[in-house]
Amino acid sequence: MQRSISRRTLIAAAAATTFTAQTTFAQTEIASPAADAMLIPDTPAGQALAWVLSVVNGETPVPDNAGIEERFAPSFLAVVPAASLAQTLQQLHDAFAPVAITEINEPQTPLMLNATAMISDGTKVIVVIAVEADEPHLIEGLQFAPHEESIPEVPVIADWSEFEAILATDAGTYGVSASQLVADSLEPVHQAAADDAFAIGSLFKLYVLAAVATEIEAGAMAWDTEIEVVEEFLSYPSGVTQAEPLGTMIDVEALATRMISISDNTATDLLLHAVGREKVEAMLEELGNSVPERNLPFLTTRELFVLKLGDEARREAFIAADEAGKRAILAEMASEPLADPTTVTPWEKPIAIDTIEWFASMNDLERAHLWMRDAWQRPGLEPLKGVLTANPGVPYDAEIWPLVAFKGGSEPGVMAMAWLLERNDGEVFTFAAAVNDPEAPVDEMGIALAAAGAFALLAG
Repeated sequence: MQRSISRRTLIAAAAATTFTAQTTFAQTEIASPAADAMLIPDTPAGQALAWVLSVVNGETPVPDNAGIEERFAPSFLAVVPAASLAQTLQQLHDAFAPVAITEINEPQTPLMLNATAMISDGTKVIVVIAVEADEPHLIEGLQFAPHEESIPEVPVIADWSEFEAILATDAGTYGVSASQLVADSLEPVHQAAADDAFAIGSLFKLYVLAAVATEIEAGAMAWDTEIEVVEEFLSYPSGVTQAEPLGTMIDVEALATRMISISDNTATDLLLHAVGREKVEAMLEELGNSVPERNLPFLTTRELFVLKLGDEARREAFIAADEAGKRAILAEMASEPLADPTTVTPWEKPIAIDTIEWFASMNDLERAHLWMRDAWQRPGLEPLKGVLTANPGVPYDAEIWPLVAFKGGSEPGVMAMAWLLERNDGEVFTFAAAVNDPEAPVDEMGIALAAAGAFALLAG
């Protein structure tokens, strides 16, 4: 798949952080790549960054597929196939070289680096790289993103009340739950509206993943089962699968990794249709969702986009209908082609976040993550662990948290995040937070950074 290079856009997926930015670049004096050696630390992440720069700068040839597979983790290559990644590295060379590191930013750990770089025309970019904890420390995250003059920092969160103050909005509501796994039960550490149901956006994809895992365990499908990309299941971004040629065959593990790590909507809908809507709906009770009735019928991402961004009269009819009526409307929509995204009204304000959505409480999301942890320890379901830990969502200290499983969801007026965290002493925690505001968009980056700061409250 061809990938265009834009200096205002994220160009490599499966990243160590979900943050991207749009900004006007400042022009400054061009730095020399020779300065890199003095700035890049001799850590696993630093060594990986040095190799990437050597390829981008033409000092090392762009590797073939086998060479890519020797450097990048399977979780990364499930999102960006080796052939596409080789093309991207060549495009980086053509568009950016020479690239020189000018500063190593915080946060940084032996396994993750955030660096400021200067490209050929004096433009600044941010390069983020993450590697696996185990040798040979394969690259599991790589971003080239626009530079902000003020790089976001993870705030110091002194206590839970300070975290809640950041979540509070004038017209909105928020929920928080942090718990510790004691024996086989989650014991609350801190809770606020933890049993209230919130719109959760793409966090619903945990229920799709659970249905996939259940089907695999039952022998109805396998991780290497291939699913065809077909037009009737294409959705809008986020993700990359919607750009795959029709007829492309992608295996279940790759689709699941895309679904969770980069919240790929088309990958999600392909998996949901493969297992069946009713199987996903059954997972609501299996994972302990406290408001299953509010999630019926369980929407695909395509259906949600059509309902929210399409005909207003149909949207109002859907909201007013009972469950049977809603299913009938979805059946009518199934044969309609997806509108060209360039013709769709920009989604800038909250739309029906209390009615056309997926819903869960913070305690529900913690239970879902605990279900996943139990599942990935069963024979045949081990890949779940890699799928859920491919993208931690926020910067974090890998020395304190050797395992971070994450899924988040957002849209105008909705921000939701949920983690399962394993501390370096073996203690396990779950942490979920959400903000809903039906009147205005919420500060998604500010909330995410605050959540990253709240990890310290569980660090011991």
